[in-house]
Amino acid sequence: MRDFTYDEDRCRVRVGHLPRNLACLSNTAISIVRTENRFEHLPPSTRHYAAHPEEALGVILKPLTN
Repeated sequence: MRDFTYDEDRCRVRVGHLPRNLACLSNTAISIVRTENRFEHLPPSTRHYAAHPEEALGVILKPLTN
């Protein structure tokens, strides 16, 4: 899933901890989209949040509900 949406196989980052950190960020983005249940597929959600970064930040910062 990460490779298809984020094209990770073509990433040229190979220094230190950066590849692992980028993978963690990708996993976090995927988890946020999945838990929100607003989008059925990842690519449309990625395009949406890229166009509306303030909305993505709101999703990240909203309080947890039990």
